[in-house]
Amino acid sequence: PLKCETGGVVITHTNVTTPKCPGAEQSYRGISAKVIQALPDIIYVYDLAEQRNVYVNRELFSVLGYRPEQSKESGFLRSIIHPEDIGVLLEKNQDLYQGLDEEFYETEYRIRHADGEWRFLHSREMIFLRDANGLPKQILGIAQDVTKGKRSEKALQESEERLRLLFESTDDMIFVHDTRGKLLYYNGNQKYGIQADELLGKYPQDFLSPKKAAEILQRINLVAKAGETCTFEVDGTFEGVSYVVSEHAVPLKDAAGKTHSVARICRNIAPHK
Repeated sequence: PLKCETGGVVITHTNVTTPKCPGAEQSYRGISAKVIQALPDIIYVYDLAEQRNVYVNRELFSVLGYRPEQSKESGFLRSIIHPEDIGVLLEKNQDLYQGLDEEFYETEYRIRHADGEWRFLHSREMIFLRDANGLPKQILGIAQDVTKGKRSEKALQESEERLRLLFESTDDMIFVHDTRGKLLYYNGNQKYGIQADELLGKYPQDFLSPKKAAEILQRINLVAKAGETCTFEVDGTFEGVSYVVSEHAVPLKDAAGKTHSVARICRNIAPHK
């Protein structure tokens, strides 16, 4: 500050704001546009009031077979969403009205491809623009085609169900233990009077004599360490009934080849002795 003869003060101001660089800003926009076009997912801006996309990248055609202009027609998207999934999307939109700008909302739904096939999409959305009253007007989203994964998941579930029915219909007793002996699966064969829920989560020593439990744990440990299938013949008495069992113990391994559990398939061969 400088003192004036009249006793006042002279104050000066200097603008230290970094000047904008039009070239850098234009370059950033160009990079963003290239990234959006390079992504294999559908990127869109959806107007809640107009019920249409105001922007969508070209992947809409690659994933669903529709031209971007088609999705910009009011009501078009709703017409190709599976009827059973419309409620899920409406509920998500209601959540958006209560949400914050930085929150993301994930949804999975079915949508009809241009060829008539139903595809599964997984979308992640956030509020993009609010109206004059502060309510969400447009949402920015990215949608990924997860149809292949869903089909694999369904096929796996069907395969597991077939195996379950097969296991439960066999006369063999099938046990799966982790490498410490904890029972993870039992086919619940009622022929031997033992229900699955009586055993799951327990260790052999929880329901067998110390001697028998120790023998089973020893076999489990042997197979887990060897990483190979072994066959044993075991005899004894259970609840007053004598038995002779042929036991095939199979190591179950992860993708790296490490044994994570052991399956014991036990067949009563006493009648053949």
